[in-house]
Amino acid sequence: MTGIRSEEFLGTAASALERMAFVITEPSVASAGEVLAEAGFAARVEIRGDDRSGWLLVVATAGFVREVAAGMLGLEADEVDVDDHGDSAVGELANVLGGEMIMLAGGGDAPFRLSLPTPVDDERTGELVDQALAGGFVCVLAAESGKLLLAGSLHAG
Repeated sequence: MTGIRSEEFLGTAASALERMAFVITEPSVASAGEVLAEAGFAARVEIRGDDRSGWLLVVATAGFVREVAAGMLGLEADEVDVDDHGDSAVGELANVLGGEMIMLAGGGDAPFRLSLPTPVDDERTGELVDQALAGGFVCVLAAESGKLLLAGSLHAG
């Protein structure tokens, strides 16, 4: 079972996106399946603590990647080539949002380790979303140009 609720992580992620990339988001009514059908980029980080472990999956549409990469690089969105920057932008999102997940889980008081982000293929992405729906959290944020799916789990052990 996760100690993190979807609604709680939505607010944390939205705040982090605004701070790091100047991207304004809001909760979306889109389903995880709808985002997966549009998505082009996915990365995962592992989270390990003394008494808990988990993971965070970040899945983004090309439009969302373009908007985030532009904000992080100080470019206009039409100047960003998602083929060149998509994987690294989603990896950086997984890294930053994984850190936010650790802080929500009490990382200020308990030691956690965050793995390096790794790309995730479509099949594994679907499996991870199913796992999160069964015992973790899943949330979708929408920006002006696209959507971001966040799924994760944090459990004892």
